[in-house]
Amino acid sequence: SCKHFEYSRYCKRLFMFAGEILNDQGCEITDIPSLELQKRFIGCIVIRPLETGKIGRSLLNPYYFTEPNETYVRYATYDVTMFGKRLYVDAFPYSMQDEETTSCAEITILNLLDYFSKKYAEYKYFLPSEIIDIAIKNGYERRLPTKGLDYLLISKVFMEAGFYPVLYNSDKLEDSSKFKRIL
Repeated sequence: SCKHFEYSRYCKRLFMFAGEILNDQGCEITDIPSLELQKRFIGCIVIRPLETGKIGRSLLNPYYFTEPNETYVRYATYDVTMFGKRLYVDAFPYSMQDEETTSCAEITILNLLDYFSKKYAEYKYFLPSEIIDIAIKNGYERRLPTKGLDYLLISKVFMEAGFYPVLYNSDKLEDSSKFKRIL
């Protein structure tokens, strides 16, 4: 009842490159060889037509923003197409919560499952609607607009994706140092 606004259905994907990629003749980007584009490809960002959570799935090579010897970053190799040219980027996926279908819990799960499903064949990629379906089947409230997920529903989503979490409660452990050791 609060959604009486028109929104575009179309997102935009921005492709980022390092340095100058056009030659002196000012040729079209479609005329530049894929290998030349790949050498300078930093990644891409999806811009969604929303009021909250405008940044959609983003894949940026972290080594353009950090020193490789000073950081440790988990990443997988993703492929994207631009005008029919396939480009590859080493990245950890990022997306913003939109507060309608995804809160911090859902978007964190989506980003983690996106990474693990790309890096390892054992894990399944989930769509936001699949997380909502799991929450509906295992919860007691309506799921849209989202209010987030409690730790039991988060655990259930990870179980459905092939992970098997173990839940610990620091209040129920007799020794707090044991909880710190586990953590």
